[in-house]
Amino acid sequence: MEENVRWKVIDPLGNEIVLRELTFQEHIDKDHSYADAIYRKSAEMQVKDALVNPHLIFTNQNINNRNVYCKLIPVKNLASDEYRLKFLKIVVDTDREPNEIVTWVAQSKVKEIVLEEWIIYGK
Repeated sequence: MEENVRWKVIDPLGNEIVLRELTFQEHIDKDHSYADAIYRKSAEMQVKDALVNPHLIFTNQNINNRNVYCKLIPVKNLASDEYRLKFLKIVVDTDREPNEIVTWVAQSKVKEIVLEEWIIYGK
């Protein structure tokens, strides 16, 4: 594995996707509020799973050469034993080999508007 690659996976379409250590350290961890960074780091294994087993992959119409991987995930409430369902969204650059993760976020509300022709994969 390349020195600067934290991990890599293969998506259902056969694309190799990597998370670079620099992206993880500088963007996932340091580029957000403390609470958000803690969550983003804790979601790393869910991100890997969502890339391998996404519910939906679509092209990002705002930025060329980017795909968005989506999966509904359970997130444990720290104050109780309850789980909340969140919409995990992972943005991936597709203009290089291997494809590279740009960022990820778990949202409480689905805000995406996606046309059928933008969908690359869905289950």
